[in-house]
Amino acid sequence: MPRILLSLLLVALMCCCVKNGSELVCNNPYIQVGNECCLDRNDNNICDKDEITAMTTSTTTATTTTATSTTTTAAPSTANTEPTVKEREVVLVIDTSGSMNESVVNTPQQAAALGIVNQLNDNDKVAVVEFKGNASIIEHVKKLSEGRKEIKEKIQNLQFGLGTILNQALDKAYWALQEYSLSGDKYVIIISDGVYSGRDFNQSLQEIHSLVAKNITFYTVGVGPYTEEQTLLGLAKAGKGRYYKPDDYGGLIAEIDK
Repeated sequence: MPRILLSLLLVALMCCCVKNGSELVCNNPYIQVGNECCLDRNDNNICDKDEITAMTTSTTTATTTTATSTTTTAAPSTANTEPTVKEREVVLVIDTSGSMNESVVNTPQQAAALGIVNQLNDNDKVAVVEFKGNASIIEHVKKLSEGRKEIKEKIQNLQFGLGTILNQALDKAYWALQEYSLSGDKYVIIISDGVYSGRDFNQSLQEIHSLVAKNITFYTVGVGPYTEEQTLLGLAKAGKGRYYKPDDYGGLIAEIDK
C-alpha cells in the first residue's frame, strides 16, 4: 500500500511540473513562479500560499489600526468653576450704655454697625447683641440675603441705658452662635468705647479666652468721644483678632475675607 501511494504522488508531481528540455512546464492548476511551480486553485495567477500570507498580514494590520484608533486620551476638564464664597457667621456686640449716649442723632456705634452690615456678603449670617446694665439678643442669626433690611432697622432703633456689662454680652453672643449650625468661620465684633469696670474687663477676658478655644475670633471697633483704645486692643488680642478705629471697619471686612 505505501508503495502505491508513493507512486501516485510521483505521478501527480510529474503532471504539474514537467521539464521540456531545459524549460519548466507547470500544468493547471499550477503556475510557474521563478524556477518552480506553485498551486493556483482560483486561477488568479497568484500562488495560493502567497494569498494566505497577504491575507494574514492585512488582517493583522487592520486589527492594529482599529486598536490604535479606539485608544483615546481623555482631555482635561475645562469646565469653569465658581469661586468659593466664604460662609461666615458674625455677631455684632454693640455698646448701648450711658457713656455712649452723647451723640443721640447719629451714634458712632450705630454708624459702624450699619457700615459693617452693608459690606458683608449676602451669604453671611448675622446676629445682633446689645449691652448696657444687662445684655440681650435683639436679632437672632439671620442670613443677610433674607434679612439685611430688618437687621439694619434693629440697629437703627437701639435704645440706650445705664450701666455697662460686657461679659454678659459675650455670653449672649456665644449662645447666638450656637443657635445656627455652621461649619464656616465665626466672628464676634465688639463695637464700644472700651469703658468698663476692672472686674467686668477681667471677666470679659476670661470669657473671650474660653470662646477662642471654640474657634471664635474677636475683633473690636473703638467708637465714642472717650475711647479706651488700650482696653479694646487687649480684648482683640485675647480674641486672636485686631482692633480697628471707627473709620477703618472696611479693613476689618478685608481681614475676615482672608
